Amino acid sequence: MNELSQIAKSIWQLLQGRNTFFVTWTPDLTDFRNNQQFTLNIYSKEQAVEILVPRIHFMSFVGILVKSIFSKDKVVIGWNLKQLFSYFKFNLPPHWCISTHCDFIDLKLGESFLGISGDQPHSYGEAKERAS
Repeated sequence: MNELSQIAKSIWQLLQGRNTFFVTWTPDLTDFRNNQQFTLNIYSKEQAVEILVPRIHFMSFVGILVKSIFSKDKVVIGWNLKQLFSYFKFNLPPHWCISTHCDFIDLKLGESFLGISGDQPHSYGEAKERAS
């Protein structure tokens, strides 16, 4: 099974009966221009998947995310999601549009707006509680 098929299968298994996810990535993507390799972690209540983001099939990988966790009736919780999407946007062709239909909750942005100073959540449960 090729790399993208394995990624799609892992995400599909994570989606089963679930609609809320918590995403993290390492290392930090502050400098999104350097085209660095990174790991995307997608957590649900019961399980998680860790994906080494492929450089060769990057557009296809983002397409898999768009059709899965970024699809209608899904909720994606994250910390500084702008960083992730800036990386996507910079590393995709200029004509490529990331069409998302899910609801996003950026805890860093929301908590900052409310005057709450904290660190990134370390688990799905913590992220879900803080998003409530």
